Amino acid sequence: MFRQSVFSILLLAISRVVLANDDVVEFYLSSKVFGYSETAPIAQIVIDDFEGPDFDGGNHSFTHNVWEAGAIVNGFKLAGIARYDYALNYTRDLAYLVYADKNEVPIEKNRPYELNLSVFHARTAGLKMGYQFDIHEDMHWGVDVSYLEVSTFLDGDIDGAITVLDDDYQGDIHLDYVYDSDKLLDRQADKPEGQGFAVDLAWDWQVNRKLSFAAKWVDLYSAIKIERAPFTTATASSNRVSLDPLGRIDVKPVLSGRENYREHTLNFPRQMRLEGRYWVQESRQLGLRFYRYDRINFVSASILQMLNEEWSVDGEYNFSAQAVTLGVTHSTFRLALSSDRLDLERARTFGLISEFRLAF
Repeated sequence: MFRQSVFSILLLAISRVVLANDDVVEFYLSSKVFGYSETAPIAQIVIDDFEGPDFDGGNHSFTHNVWEAGAIVNGFKLAGIARYDYALNYTRDLAYLVYADKNEVPIEKNRPYELNLSVFHARTAGLKMGYQFDIHEDMHWGVDVSYLEVSTFLDGDIDGAITVLDDDYQGDIHLDYVYDSDKLLDRQADKPEGQGFAVDLAWDWQVNRKLSFAAKWVDLYSAIKIERAPFTTATASSNRVSLDPLGRIDVKPVLSGRENYREHTLNFPRQMRLEGRYWVQESRQLGLRFYRYDRINFVSASILQMLNEEWSVDGEYNFSAQAVTLGVTHSTFRLALSSDRLDLERARTFGLISEFRLAF
């Protein structure tokens, strides 16, 4: 109810500005999907629950997806927004044990395994309000503030270590996490509610006719507050864990801990983009980009070719992810696809951008 009221008030305010100043209104619809995994193909992890032939260790997997629909007028922005964020940071040992368990692969014995996992998962939706302004004719700034309500979330850590022996293993695993529903231990809990904000900041500087720089900070500040988040803190002992004749783990852990409710704040992983662009010819531009998601860094180079006043094509190579992006842009839309494989089912990097804009 509150979100609908705020949307109605802001929409009315923008419409009055338009009528008073006879400004052009730009309506837009955008979808931005990006996923990356160091360990295995994204489809193998997300769709097939890790079952599949590919495994390369690694420490990070994430996906960041945003859908927006809104309008921009006189520098002001108002949009509806929906997000899906999932970030995993883990040890190689943990990834290996999960892969071995899901694919019935005998694990290496007589060695210790370090088990650490940090997980962040959230489905959110709400409103985005922004303002774009110039502090100089060649320097532009933009600030976006999103009001978000969370519908699904999981945020927490798993820490521990085990030593695998010939016919058993020893060790303990500690869990501490909050959730909207506990799929791990099948706990029945009250459905929680949470609201909060996320702030983005953008900057663009046209140094001269050929050279420009741009930067964007996504989720520079974010806080989704949940008053009564269900949580579980527990220790899983190895007292009832053994290996079957094929060397696979037979897990029957003894759990000790507690389940309750507590106040919790979700914080999205921060993102940063830095980019330099240079027109080597009137119709050709070269670019260099640095992108950071949480603790993961990507470096890429790009080329853009203008076909005429309305059409352009572009390509980008991500050296860190070994992925290629191909895009086409028109004055009213943009489509771009990113992947590190021609076979998308085996892709460890995947991105899809679609944007449509209409001005009245």
